[in-house]
Amino acid sequence: MNCLVCPPLFVGPFAPGHVIPPGVVAALSTSIALHTILNPGDILGNPGFGFVDVRDVAEAQVAGIKTSGHHRVLIGGSEWFDLRDAVDHLTAARSELKDRLANPVSMGRTVPAVDNARVVNLFGVSVTPWRKSVEDGVDGLLKVEKEWREAGVDPSVLQNNEVKCGFLAIWEMVSKAMSQAQV
Repeated sequence: MNCLVCPPLFVGPFAPGHVIPPGVVAALSTSIALHTILNPGDILGNPGFGFVDVRDVAEAQVAGIKTSGHHRVLIGGSEWFDLRDAVDHLTAARSELKDRLANPVSMGRTVPAVDNARVVNLFGVSVTPWRKSVEDGVDGLLKVEKEWREAGVDPSVLQNNEVKCGFLAIWEMVSKAMSQAQV
């Protein structure tokens, strides 16, 4: 049994029991990307490589370990979405957040970056709809902000920090490269 699951950027909730110490931005991992849409001052591009629910990656990894043979699979969201789509969805689904939401540009894509047919057929896993992934991920981030406030840490440290700034710089480079590569 040998399995390599290669996902794009993770979205979705934090694992139950996952501890994010107050003020430790790096503990948010790639959720910092989703947090960027909760800051109206952030000016964002969009990565061209897609997103996947972290729960789907975990399910595929466990199924891959239990499946005989050697497998390498890609897994991604079943539908393409970008941060513009996420903001539009949250504006409609969570109107109380509308004043907090950024204004990212759209990638203008509609086709998923990854075809999940192989991972679904091989491992029998499901793929979470992106809207649920975004909502659950944002709920987790709002919970972290609340916990940090209760611990005396100002959650605004999430807005401009080395982890986020470094991540966004890489993100912008990838976004530009992907945009230039598209025909």
